[in-house]
Amino acid sequence: MPTTSSTLLRNIFFPAQLLEIGRSLWPEGGANVAQSAIMQLIDDYQQQRLQMIDGEQFRLAVQFFAERCQALQINTFEAFLDSFSLADFGLFGLLMMTAKDLGGLLLVANEFQAVINLAYEFKIEVKAQRLTLSLEPLIRFDPYQEFITEMVVGVFTHVLSLLKAPVSQPIALTLAHPPFMPLSCYEHLPHIQIEFAASKNTVSFALCDLSIPLKTANQSTHHAMRLACQQQLTEPQYQLFCVSTQQVISHLLQEGVTVSVERVASELAVSVRTLSRRLHCEGVRFQRLYTDAVVQFAKQALRQSAQPIELIARRCGFESAASFARAFKRETGMSPMQYRRPQYKQALL
Repeated sequence: MPTTSSTLLRNIFFPAQLLEIGRSLWPEGGANVAQSAIMQLIDDYQQQRLQMIDGEQFRLAVQFFAERCQALQINTFEAFLDSFSLADFGLFGLLMMTAKDLGGLLLVANEFQAVINLAYEFKIEVKAQRLTLSLEPLIRFDPYQEFITEMVVGVFTHVLSLLKAPVSQPIALTLAHPPFMPLSCYEHLPHIQIEFAASKNTVSFALCDLSIPLKTANQSTHHAMRLACQQQLTEPQYQLFCVSTQQVISHLLQEGVTVSVERVASELAVSVRTLSRRLHCEGVRFQRLYTDAVVQFAKQALRQSAQPIELIARRCGFESAASFARAFKRETGMSPMQYRRPQYKQALL
């Protein structure tokens, strides 16, 4: 998978709630100069001045978490996982923790993954008497991709402490990268088996263990958290993939790059099929996002530049000014020339 560029990361947004996942790593005292940027983010979040963070800010937070793990000498995978509690995942964490049983926890994690979207796509598969949750990265945060992956996959091992009975078979983790820490750090993990350099990232449970009830199960709280998560998913900032897709389209237009579904999928580091499926799940089509981005780009070019309409048409992907004018009028109700006239400018700015 290609590395996601810094430019695109700055145009991809996540809930600021993600800063909570490393709460146990936040310094209790003042931050040094190197930590000042992330601590400012955390302070803005705590003061409710920050609802969303961009991909670069999230990568900065992950870098901070990784450096804090090193500073605190967190040198075993078990201690690493203890630094990222389900309770720090806000509504999403409470929703999982209050599920009836292990199976219910995994189902709601899959259903509401967008609430705490970490740029991974979850998929559930049942095979060979096991339920396997695979995690496909949609965006790369190099050089901390392995750190994030182990954090996300590892979160699902927290369920062991929530179960009323021990699992009959170990939880199996597969990671599609070499160990992030020395191999010895992953030894002596009760009820957990880890395989590195696998074909994909997965966490797998025996089907017979899915009915083990949770100590923290609470039907009324679970119902309330489900309603709250459903409400969050209706808010525009949680439709992350369509927002990211449109931002990529806009970026390519600004750079003068020919826009195609294949190029956008490549920039987002997903297959065309995955791109189409995720947009479908959010109730939008690629063509609609493309058209909206082109119209906004054309409006900006008409308002803020003296470029010939023929050039703007080519930059928008049209073969002729005539076809561009027809499409523009269909979307805006006026021709490019009408839109550009001085008497329209003030009203349209």
